Amino acid sequence: MSNTEKIIRNVFSSWVYYFIQLGVGFFMLPFLVHRLGNNLYGMWVLVLSMTGYMVIFDLGIRGSVVKYVAEFDAKNDFKTLNSVVNTSWVIHIIAGLSIVAVSFILSFFLNHIFKIDNTLINDFTTCFRIMGLCIGFTLCFSVLGGILEGYKRTDIVSAIEGFCFIIQSALIVLSVLRGHGIIVLAVIIFGVNILKQITRLVFVRKICTQLKLDIFLFSKEQLKLIFSYSTLLFVYQSLRNIISSLPNMILGIFLGPAAVTFYSIAGRLMNYCITFLFTATTVLVPFISSFDALNDKARLSKSFIVGSKYSYMLTLFFGSVLLIMGRPFLGLWMGSEFAQKSYPVLFIMVFSFMFVPSALIIEAVLKGLGRFKEICLLIIAEMAIGIILGVILLKKFGIAGLATGFALPILLNYGIILPIFVGRILRITFNEYIKNIFATLIIPAMVLGSTLIILRSNLYPDNYLILFIEVLLSSLLYFVLCFRLVLSKYERAFYLSRLRMVLRGHKVVKASV
Repeated sequence: MSNTEKIIRNVFSSWVYYFIQLGVGFFMLPFLVHRLGNNLYGMWVLVLSMTGYMVIFDLGIRGSVVKYVAEFDAKNDFKTLNSVVNTSWVIHIIAGLSIVAVSFILSFFLNHIFKIDNTLINDFTTCFRIMGLCIGFTLCFSVLGGILEGYKRTDIVSAIEGFCFIIQSALIVLSVLRGHGIIVLAVIIFGVNILKQITRLVFVRKICTQLKLDIFLFSKEQLKLIFSYSTLLFVYQSLRNIISSLPNMILGIFLGPAAVTFYSIAGRLMNYCITFLFTATTVLVPFISSFDALNDKARLSKSFIVGSKYSYMLTLFFGSVLLIMGRPFLGLWMGSEFAQKSYPVLFIMVFSFMFVPSALIIEAVLKGLGRFKEICLLIIAEMAIGIILGVILLKKFGIAGLATGFALPILLNYGIILPIFVGRILRITFNEYIKNIFATLIIPAMVLGSTLIILRSNLYPDNYLILFIEVLLSSLLYFVLCFRLVLSKYERAFYLSRLRMVLRGHKVVKASV
């Protein structure tokens, strides 16, 4: 199987998991908000935001596992591969136990940080402790997922995630219907995570035949190699995690849990789009590491340009749909109050998102190459500016002001500075970057936006069927134009040949039956 086919396999398997998340989340989110109430759901978001910070204890080690498994597997150096993996595993175990300890200590101070009702503070604290235990356990075994990704088997990782997500969602629905609160939700997530790690272990032992999991293969010599990559990756991931949770934390401090709920609904929609793109771009990391190990500069540059083109094609689609159809969708999905209060936040998030076409591709390239020093400095500046502007604008314009404060530095960082920086590394000029990404997509994007506006104006989507039909018609027109105007002749021929193979396979199966 060629690298292109492996990438397509991993991308589409990741998208299957994404659509499972999207489909389940579509029904789950309004269900949880209305069943738990704005305050209790806001508390749940705060717990997830706080425990999300604990992922920084990973220290960037999982990223090292992905990189070095791919690199040493490409070189057939299985002795070093085993040494690196087991050294990483020991570090993860220590980090996981540290998370458990920190979460229990921190839980005694939560009532002094957030504006939580006294009658709910015990539930909030207990839930936080359970989720801390869950994060710690997961981290102890996160090396398993890194191994599978390093072996370029993201399809298996996605299948396991999808299976466990369905089980977790079903159990959460049952528990909420029976009147249970956020403590039971935390217990369910912990239990499903145990199942997930066991399943990953089974596949690692079956697929990675050259790998031996043994903590006694820990090597002090490999610590330097691991931390030479993971230290800055750790700083980078920590900064990204902090920035993603900061708006919720700031709202929890200044306005309380209800405001967090309205902001998080817009954030959830935005995250659905980002997750869809992330599942496609993250599969490039082990391939980029392999190309770098083999000093294949041509394929590195091609990965960035082609990846950015596909990423922006999808970015423009999701962005246009959310900008134009976001308000009616929120009204149908969550109710008129959310359409009024959450849409301005969504608009600001989406608008900035549409002008950072290569954000996730840039992350994939830098992870694969291990280039984090400069980007960490830029993210620190982005975070500082976001906090200052966010708090100032929050006081004047509410949650929409907070969203604006965090959007502006992202536009500057990922829209201009980082594309130029990565272009210099890969020897791609900014003009070439613009020509291959922005220029080719102008006509399809204009047609998509115009079509959505015309359809919404002439037949307002006041039910899901009309909304679905209007988005479907617009998307078909958009992707047909992209196929003709954006994809190269080779790309069109490649996809058509694969389509013919699928159709022939279908005919063969039908004939044999």
